[in-house]
Order: sequence, then structure tokens, then C-alpha cells
Amino acid sequence: MNRTSLVAAADLAPVRLSYVAALRGVTPRLAGTSFAYAQLGCSNAEAFLCIAASNPEGTFFAVIEDEAAAAAARNMAKARKVDNAFFVVGIGELPKLEYLVYDETDNANNKIPRKELASMASTLLRPSGLFVYRYKAYENADDTLRFVVSEFAPEMNAQQATTFLHEIKALGALYFEGRPIAKAALDNAIKQNIPDQFFAACNTGEKPVSHTFDTMVDFVPAGLSYAGDANIACNYLELSVPALAQDILLKCRENMLYEAIKDFAMQRLERCDIWCCAPINQTANMVALYGGFTFGSTIPRNQIPETIEACGKTVNLRLSPFPALIDLLTTLPLSIGDFLEHPTGAMVSPPDAVGAMQVLVATGIACPMRSYYQGQDQAELTHPKWANGFNSHLTNASVTTQEVLLASPVVGGGVSVSARDALVIQAISRAGMADSIAALLPELARVAKDPALSAKVTGIAEPTAEAAHNMIDEVVTRSLIQWYAYGLLAA
Repeated sequence: MNRTSLVAAADLAPVRLSYVAALRGVTPRLAGTSFAYAQLGCSNAEAFLCIAASNPEGTFFAVIEDEAAAAAARNMAKARKVDNAFFVVGIGELPKLEYLVYDETDNANNKIPRKELASMASTLLRPSGLFVYRYKAYENADDTLRFVVSEFAPEMNAQQATTFLHEIKALGALYFEGRPIAKAALDNAIKQNIPDQFFAACNTGEKPVSHTFDTMVDFVPAGLSYAGDANIACNYLELSVPALAQDILLKCRENMLYEAIKDFAMQRLERCDIWCCAPINQTANMVALYGGFTFGSTIPRNQIPETIEACGKTVNLRLSPFPALIDLLTTLPLSIGDFLEHPTGAMVSPPDAVGAMQVLVATGIACPMRSYYQGQDQAELTHPKWANGFNSHLTNASVTTQEVLLASPVVGGGVSVSARDALVIQAISRAGMADSIAALLPELARVAKDPALSAKVTGIAEPTAEAAHNMIDEVVTRSLIQWYAYGLLAA
């Protein structure tokens, strides 16, 4: 399985959203309890159905303004046997929600005004409910600088303006990296002590817009509080911002413009914000915040690096308790409590275990998950069965892409498997392990007719029984246990 694809497919999954909010002290929904989730302007019915199939205790609503498109999506849900997903026209049919999602980047030609979004969220969400809003924050990178300058420079005296130039240089390491002319202008302004000249160069006559700041202006009065970024690494300065900028950002953390300043430092033009609806149930109790999550890693143990570099910071994964924790995470999903009860984690303090897990999640080594592997003592290896109807669709589908999206009730979201793996799973599901070679050969022959696709998918130009055998043996040896562990197959 592919780690990057898994994270991308699951970034709007309920468990991930609850985990991010927990980082801000928002008490998460108890694992396994029912909930309602809605997505406004749903443009990808398959991805939506995948999340629904991965969370059987939830009821999912996709709001589609076009009745014909909604009807087509209902047919897809029926074909994929996802019975907890509903496609509706308008918000009138929605119940009170625990999660509301709106991806404005997928609805660029029919945007819902922000004030209207804020009203919807505050009306539809239950207390502590989460609203996820993905949007384009700036038209271009220049606007990230221009906005910061336009907001701060006019109010400064001469000494403050000089200091501000140095702060801009530290905050804008990424921005100036690829703009030698702008960097030279800033360096000259610092050297000559002529801040006004640089500020004037940033003024093009049009007022720069930060949709980050405008969103806060519209959302906060509606009883919504910012609860973090769906991109988990973005919630940690040391992992998302160059080292030179971190001290400056820490000093202005309470400023209303903090997120916009951070956008400049990160050079972030698109955001995926999570907002929490008041009244908010918050706690500092680590068990309440993190005890209900399980965590796992889909990266083979031998492929996890010993150190990770991020924005000038080195995360040393050789230090305790990382090695023991990673050993367990790459075997089966587990909770922090499971780790503390395991012999290898017995000497680790709960705060250290929580901190280590947060680092592994933030760096993409591990993912917050919905549940455990619920298999029996021995899985059916000779003729495995799909865990749900969404995945069983693959049995009769033609694999034509490099990755295939499958639903995982353990991850709580979509998992992308490579086409190579998908073809092997498909062959085994069709004919069982004993006859899988005969089932795989026709698919290999089909793929081989398209050399470009074959090179990306299988690398097998001449399908033979030996090539099919070797492919099945390699994939099964590497991935079969994970297919069961993450609930892609029923044990």
C-alpha cells in the first residue's frame, strides 16, 4: 500500500478530522458511536461512498444541486452496496450533523458565499461539530507578501518599519528563494534602511486579499472556532515553517492575522481548515483526547527512515520510544493504551507515548484510524472474501489506473492500493488462491496491449504463467496480511 495515497484519500475522513480537533483540546466523538456527516457540493461520488463504506456506524449525506447527478450517484451507491450514504438536493433533508464538509476548490463555478456557509455550519452542526472548509486562500504567492505588508506597514514608526524588514526576510525564506529580484530589493532596503521604498514596491494599487483572514472575519461571529488544518503537519510550526520564521510566528500567535502570516511563511495558497461549532466540549485529559483512537502504519518496517528532515528540523526516529512504537505500528493497528501495556512500551510514560505518536502522525509515518483488526484466529487465505460491497466491485472491474481506491473500516477512510496489488486481489477474489494464475493471465494480457499502461501497472510485457505466478507470490507475500489488517478483506 502507498502511504501518501492513503493519507490523501483519507484527509476528509471523520477519524482524521476528530484527531486534528483533539490536538486543540476538542473532546472527540466516542469510537463506534453513531454520527451524521454531510458534504456540500459533492463532486466525487466514488470517494464519498468510500468514506461512507469505511464508517458503517455513520450516516452520510451528499448534497448535489443537480437531480440527474444525484440520481446517478444513488445508482452508484446501490451498485457498490453502500446503504448508509444518501444523495440529496438541497440542505432541507439534512439532520443535525457531527461533520460538515465543503470543498470550494471543487465548486469554483458555483461557490457558496462564506457568510452563508457560516450560517449553515452554525445551524446544521451539533455542539462541538466540525466544519471542514477547503478553499483557495490567495490568487498567487505575491499576494501572501502584499497582504502582510498592507496590514502592518501603514501603522509602523521608522524603527518598527526597519525591524519589520528583517522579519519579512525571516518569514519569507520560501517566498524569496525563487525570486532573486524581490530578494535583492529587500536586501537593499535593509542595507540602505529605506523600508518605505520596499513597502511601496509591494503596493500595486489593488488591495491584496487574504481569504484566510476574510474567512475568520465571517466565521468567528457565527460561533465557529478554528480547530486546525486537515493537513496534520501544518499544525506544527517546526514541521511546516522554516526555522528562521518560527520564533517570529510564536510571538504573534494571538494576533488575528496569525494564520495569514503563517500562510506567507509556508507559501500556502490553498487551505483545508477545520472549524468547531460552539459550545465546544474541551478537555486537557489525554486519555479522553487520544484514548479512543487507534493508529497504524502501512509503510514496510524496512522502508521507514531513521531520521526525517522537515524545515531544518531533524526528527531522530532512533530515539526511544520510536523504534518500539514503529515496530508495533507496522504490524497491526493499536491504541496508545495498547502500546503502554505491551512489554516494549511498559517503561514509557503516557505523555511520552502520546508525544511520540503525535510526531509519527505529523510526519506521515502513522495515521489515526477508526478501529482494530477484527479478524478471527485464522483468516481464509485460500479464497478470501471482500470486507464490504464497495470493495467487491473490484472483482468484475477493469483495472485501468495506477491506483485503486478501496474502503477500510479499520482506517476509517479510503486506502489506495497499486494497480499491481489490485490485479492480484482481483484474481484471488475471482478464482481463489489455487486458480489465481489462470484468473490473472487474461488481465495481464489486456494490460499488455497498452504498453504505456503496462509499464506503469505491471512492468510485464509478455504475460506468461511464470510471470503471473511471480507477481502473485511477490504481492501476496508483501501485502496479504495488511489487506486483512486494514479490513480490505474479511477475515
